[in-house]
Amino acid sequence: MSELIDTKRTYLLIKKDIQLNTSTIWIFTALVASLLLLGIIISPNNIFSVNYAPTAYYLLLFIGGIWISSQAFSEARSVIKSYGFFTLPASTFEKFFSKFLLTAIIYPIGVLLFYSIFYWIIGGLAFLINGTGPALFNPLQGYIFKTIWVYLVFQSVFLLGSIYFRKKVIIKTLLFMVLFSLSISIITAIMGLFFTKSFFIGNIFLIPNLSVFTSQVAQSVGNIIHILIVIILPIFCWVLTYIRLGETEV
Repeated sequence: MSELIDTKRTYLLIKKDIQLNTSTIWIFTALVASLLLLGIIISPNNIFSVNYAPTAYYLLLFIGGIWISSQAFSEARSVIKSYGFFTLPASTFEKFFSKFLLTAIIYPIGVLLFYSIFYWIIGGLAFLINGTGPALFNPLQGYIFKTIWVYLVFQSVFLLGSIYFRKKVIIKTLLFMVLFSLSISIITAIMGLFFTKSFFIGNIFLIPNLSVFTSQVAQSVGNIIHILIVIILPIFCWVLTYIRLGETEV
């Protein structure tokens, strides 16, 4: 176990998780396909909106992804199963990395493939029956990649929650996210107040064009917050998840 990661052991960990949940995966896939088909039967025009309003894809990606991320380390939190999990012949990083790959890479790709193939089949059937059909779903559109990146932000937070919280992981993680958002908002407001006041001498404002200045400051602060949330936050949560897993294992 001296080496950080071994690809074969990581693959076996991922294979084990998938095999243990094979029946659940198939049941979930069949249920989702049935619901999508029912939606098309009820409202056939839905097949024409898959490229610009893929609501079902968003729901499947985020709801399913949040759930599996929050359950990723359920074995490590379990009093009964934790011994078996921590004695697996794999390093701490391999255990973390296998869960990361499952929830951050394999699941969103799997959802995208499922959604694409489902609507390709439906579009093909519509063409055979009616002689015409909707444009086939394009999984390589720009907004799809942006959506997956937003998902990764949520995935990182709920993966962290899965190793920190023993019970009610989703509720506790959502509460943490609300408190975190409120804290960021309060800190931003206080910083903006003090920053603006620093440009006053008595009642004289040193910058004559207040509206332009305020807009520039707001844009700069917005860019900083955006970077913190979509780049720094996921990386921070993944690193903290790995550290916490190591502490739990010890």
